[in-house]
This record gives sequence, C-alpha cells and structure tokens, in this order.
Amino acid sequence: MPALPIKYRAVPAALVLVLSTVLSANPCHAAIVGPAPATACNYLTGIGLPTTTYRQQADGGYRCNSPHIDIGTIPGIAGRMNNIAYTVAGGAQAIDSLQLVIDVDNPDQAAAIHRRLKDVANTLARKLGVELSSRVEQAIATGKSDKDTIGPRVISVMRTDRSAGAYEVKVIFE
Repeated sequence: MPALPIKYRAVPAALVLVLSTVLSANPCHAAIVGPAPATACNYLTGIGLPTTTYRQQADGGYRCNSPHIDIGTIPGIAGRMNNIAYTVAGGAQAIDSLQLVIDVDNPDQAAAIHRRLKDVANTLARKLGVELSSRVEQAIATGKSDKDTIGPRVISVMRTDRSAGAYEVKVIFE
C-alpha cells in the first residue's frame, strides 16, 4: 500500500495532547509584538517611572505599574497633586498594552502635566519603534479623546471627566 500524503497521515495522540494542553493553558492575547514584559516594565525607569515586578493579579491578568508621581507644586481638589503613572498589562509571556495615565486634580496647573504626558508618551513610542502622530500629540495636549494607528500600533488617548473640573487622561499603546 502506498504512503498517504502528509495531509492524510494520522497525528500521534501524544502530539494532540501536548498541543491541546499548550493552547488551553495559553489563551490568545492581542499581544504587542516586540518587548518582553520585564523589558517593557523598565522602559521608563530612567525618566522617573520605575515599576513593580510584572506578575499575575487577582483578575488573572499580569501587570506591572509605577507609583503615581506628583507633577506640579499646588494641590488641587481634595488636596491631591496632579500626577502621572505607567502600567504594562498582558498575559504571562506577552504584553497587550502599555498605558500612561495622568490625574489632573488641579486644572490650573494642567498645562505642565499635559506637557509631561506628551514627553513621556514620545519616549515610550520611540521605545516601541514608532513616532507619535500630530493627531495623538494634539489629543494629549488638549486632553481630548482620540485614536490613531501608527505602523503596527494603535495609540488611543482617552479622557474621563470627574467632579469639580478634575479629570484623567490615558494614553494606551496596543
């Protein structure tokens, strides 16, 4: 009897078991191609945004995050300063997103924190091998929600308003 073409040959049961175990243990993520989680977590350490260790969280996802770093000199609403933070999120072996967030609690000093967010976002973009578009830079500067695709990356700017003029702006790299 002649040999069957490859597409008709039986797959050994052990291989099926190994593949099914690997696939079920590693659900698909929309991973960012490129940096390993530990590398991405350290991207902004040199500019004052060191993060925790990348580890599994209670919700099953993995994250590392920086502390919120105060920007400005005058406390705003509820005595809090404007601040900035950095988070990397994803699965055990690959990241899904890198996020920068500013909390603007003193709108009178908003210009300084928006400039800082733009500078840090540009640094992060360069680490990922892209340049921010003028559309994204404008959204960051004005604190307006927008989104742009730059090379392989989708970069979103999202604003969430809070009480008494306070708000949050996130820049998300996916």
